[in-house]
Order: sequence, then C-alpha cells, then structure tokens
Amino acid sequence: MATYNGENIFGYAVTMIHVLNPTAEQLNAFFGLNHQQALWGGQRGRAFEVTGLLHGADATALNNAEALYHSYIDGRARTLVDTRGRTWSSVLVKQFQPGGKVLQDNRGFYLPYKGLLVGLR
Repeated sequence: MATYNGENIFGYAVTMIHVLNPTAEQLNAFFGLNHQQALWGGQRGRAFEVTGLLHGADATALNNAEALYHSYIDGRARTLVDTRGRTWSSVLVKQFQPGGKVLQDNRGFYLPYKGLLVGLR
C-alpha cells in the first residue's frame, strides 16, 4: 500500500509511474578540434505520476479524503512509500487533478484522480 508521511492519502486502485528528471550536464566544443566534451553535473530528482480512486462512505467523507490530499500540497517534503514498497525521502506533493465524474455504488462515492509528486533527491 502506498503511503505519504505514513498515511494512505492515495485511496484505491493506485498506480505510480516513477521517472528520473533529466540530469545536469554541460557539453563543450572547442574550435579546431573534433568531438565534444561532456561534463556530468549529477541527478536532479525524480517525478511520480499517481492515479487512483479516493473513496468516501458518503459525499462528506469523500470531500474529507480530497481535502486530506490537498493539505499535503504545502511545500514540505515528506517520505513516500510507493506501490512497490520502495521508500523515497524528500518528496513534495505538487498537484491533484480530480476526474470529471464522481462514481457511486452501494459502498459509497469514488473520485478518480491524477496527481504529481516530485522527489528532490
């Protein structure tokens, strides 16, 4: 189960795609010489694209689940445990995009969403 700061803010049917940000590098070319020189400047973090379903037994509970997710969009980095059980420190919640339609069945209300998290390391 994926968690952020020790809480399951992601709901059900969660998928996470982990992508490294482009590294810092410098390419140099010198007049009169063939080829180029590459200087590597290190990693520049990572991004996590999250999709899932927030759930609430009623509309109020669903709104509270969404508000909990929103409360973490505060610029403070925390620990993420992804869907594969890997732990990532210094991760920011950057974006929450709700789906267009709230779904309902006999167990309650569901809100599909997409989110973006940014790993600083």
